Amino acid sequence: MTGVLSGFESSYWDTASGTTTIRVDSCGSQYNLGTAYSSTSLVLWENLAWQPDINRGSQGYSCAANGGSTYGGSRSWTHSNGRYYFSVGSTPGNLNMNASGNTNYPG
Repeated sequence: MTGVLSGFESSYWDTASGTTTIRVDSCGSQYNLGTAYSSTSLVLWENLAWQPDINRGSQGYSCAANGGSTYGGSRSWTHSNGRYYFSVGSTPGNLNMNASGNTNYPG
């Protein structure tokens, strides 16, 4: 994710029931906010056809707020089978951020 703001949505994936883990290897604000660390949050959503999507919970990750980057962490959600995606709930200082990582889910 490059230059994303709150509300950014990932692509969708179909998964069996089990645990989805989202790991953020590198996270940082594009701007120096005058502090070493802040946080960002990711929200897991279940996509329901022709119905409002279901928020399956938000998890916080460490994020550098000094123009650099840091390891954000690894967080997991347990869920039923379905179609899922994540959104960015917040960013450091509510400004653009960059992050990279990995999403693992049951096949």
